[in-house]
Amino acid sequence: MSVYDRALHRQLAIVPNSRLSHWLEDLPPLMMMEGLLFNLLYVGFALLTMTIFSGLFFSQVLFGKPFVFDHKTIFALVSWILFAGLLIARWWVGLRGWAAIRWVLSAYVVLLLAYVGSRFVLEVVLQRA
Repeated sequence: MSVYDRALHRQLAIVPNSRLSHWLEDLPPLMMMEGLLFNLLYVGFALLTMTIFSGLFFSQVLFGKPFVFDHKTIFALVSWILFAGLLIARWWVGLRGWAAIRWVLSAYVVLLLAYVGSRFVLEVVLQRA
């Protein structure tokens, strides 16, 4: 969506017979992609909510210790807050376009750090070995 939006609004110089021009021509309209994005976000937000709250309730049973606030938990909660803010802003003020794309990408990066960036966070951010 970001590349398509940039191509539409900033009139990127696209070579007529390039792969990018063929790829952009094959995409659905931007409004349709935005609608699909938010439909996926609603489902993903519901699943993320269930994941976080099931972790709250079942961490004692599964791992034998109460809910621990480590970097994974904090990043997951920050991502949940960002996604919630995006969906509320979409509902409240009709957030669309480039601003919505930035919210989605930032929330995704934070969620990515929560789940697969454990080593990166421990070694680079927290500087632990």
